[in-house]
Amino acid sequence: MGFIGSDGRAAPRLKDTALSNSKYCSLFSQLLVDVRRMYQDCRLVHADFSEYNILYHEGHAHIIDVSQSVDLDHPRCLDFLREDLLHLGQFFAKNGVAVPTVREMFDFVTDPAVTPDNIEACLEALNESALARGVRRGRGDGGEVGRCRLTLSKPVLKAPKVSALETIM
Repeated sequence: MGFIGSDGRAAPRLKDTALSNSKYCSLFSQLLVDVRRMYQDCRLVHADFSEYNILYHEGHAHIIDVSQSVDLDHPRCLDFLREDLLHLGQFFAKNGVAVPTVREMFDFVTDPAVTPDNIEACLEALNESALARGVRRGRGDGGEVGRCRLTLSKPVLKAPKVSALETIM
């Protein structure tokens, strides 16, 4: 654990930043992949994921308050995951990002067939689905139209394939 900030000042929470639409799009992709990594690699669900528990520093999002995360054996872990994804979608929809439905994000996070080899294609499929739906009153549960593409801003570490499935979603 370390200090996130500059010159003795803590980095701002994501909710307190004003960024370009393209930066919000990039951060949405990064955070969705981070939620997936927590679930698949760490076997954890944050359980309080929102723009209040994400710091923004030097162009990157840093998830904080991970100590209350629950492991996948927790009886409510999937409920918490759904809420985490709802909060993620609501914040970024308010900031002009084309947001997939909570169900689509949930499937992306939990599907073992999504691998480092096909994750970009899966993000593109999520983006196409979100763009195809049209605006639904900004609820953040999917379908809001933005003008950006979901892509990875940093490479995903290569790991052995979890599943023999070669399909994208």
